[in-house]
Amino acid sequence: MLLMQRIGPNVHVLNEIVVRSNDCTTSQACRIFVDRAAPYCDMVNRLYGALDVHIYGDASGNQRRTSAPATDWTIIRDFFRQFHNGVIQISCRFATTNPFVRDRINCVNARLRNTFGEPQLFISPGCKELIRDLEEVCFTTDSTGAPTNELNKSDRHRTHMSDALGYYTSQAFPLRGYFQGPPY
Repeated sequence: MLLMQRIGPNVHVLNEIVVRSNDCTTSQACRIFVDRAAPYCDMVNRLYGALDVHIYGDASGNQRRTSAPATDWTIIRDFFRQFHNGVIQISCRFATTNPFVRDRINCVNARLRNTFGEPQLFISPGCKELIRDLEEVCFTTDSTGAPTNELNKSDRHRTHMSDALGYYTSQAFPLRGYFQGPPY
């Protein structure tokens, strides 16, 4: 998970939450977030009311698995409604389909440096996993050595944080417009 703040066109990645356990549930991840956000909640609640949190993510979180009673997005909404209503106000933002990998990467790159060469994405030095992802994650190559459209996921610790950043930037700052057809 990445904790970010958007100020106009600029995105500040403030912190990251890394859970190394393969058996961490969605509810447990919500609890970890609440524990990490508690100091901010106290301050914001005193001054302004509920902490307004926008949760971005993968469209596949809206699919129900046979091993779970509800989708990940439903579990997240229910968790915050049941335990933190009035303290943390959430909105879940996800597309109905995931963007192409290259589109996500291009959205991140456009934030790192826009067409004028200006940075619009600022990453705290404490976000070590995200920084490592941005430095190390690359495309796989085919038998001729040419890059494919698939990310190299041979290191199971890589791509999680950069994927999270990509899902956010591709939804908050999409590179492509949506074609709705001609106006008849």
